[in-house]
Amino acid sequence: MQSLQVCLDIIALKVKSQYNISLDITISNLEKELSPTRIIILVENNAHLNIFQVLQGSELSAHSHLTEIYIKKNSTVNHN
Repeated sequence: MQSLQVCLDIIALKVKSQYNISLDITISNLEKELSPTRIIILVENNAHLNIFQVLQGSELSAHSHLTEIYIKKNSTVNHN
């Protein structure tokens, strides 16, 4: 029987008004590991955010990933 280790990561970010931000996020995990991650992003009024997100795994690894993005007035988010 295989056993999995679990690591919980919660990340919270705020993009302030009038900012233009590019963000690269890489989430990787180890062999035989479950990686539950949650990212919460608040984009304030008139802000712009570009996100590039990569999930990496290895043998018998698993991801359970959630990204929440709250976008206020006149803001834009590009997420690939």
